[in-house]
Amino acid sequence: DFEVLVVSGERLMLSPHFKRNILPYLDLEKRGMLKMVGRKDMVSVMKMLPHAIGVCYHLNNEFNYMVLEYIATGYPCLHNCTAWKDFGYYYPELDTKKAAVQLHEAIHKHHERLETYNAHAKALMWRHSPYNPENHKAWEKLMSGVNWEKN
Repeated sequence: DFEVLVVSGERLMLSPHFKRNILPYLDLEKRGMLKMVGRKDMVSVMKMLPHAIGVCYHLNNEFNYMVLEYIATGYPCLHNCTAWKDFGYYYPELDTKKAAVQLHEAIHKHHERLETYNAHAKALMWRHSPYNPENHKAWEKLMSGVNWEKN
């Protein structure tokens, strides 16, 4: 058995439309497997659910850093962030069939892939690190055109 923990689910519960027109028709809700909770930090999630698999969906927010937090800690994470498609368990856009395949892989093979997964996590963290000289160059280039005296 498993349960689905919806982080920031309390916000969804504030929507009458969600409560009346969506929630009652979800199979997970009907079977008592859906748990709506408030926003939580990653440490709390990991303590509460040490065997969790993160499932993140991005809409107009490709760089949802919750994905980075899951991957950095070694937790399997399904996501649809195209910029990070080589990391974690990627599924394109809204493709639930491919997401289901990735979920199966995460459940059954993550332990076999953990060493590679952790190496990929380090590479992804370095890509976004404030200590990465490539990021310093990008910021310098971005900021070089700013007239600081007028701002």
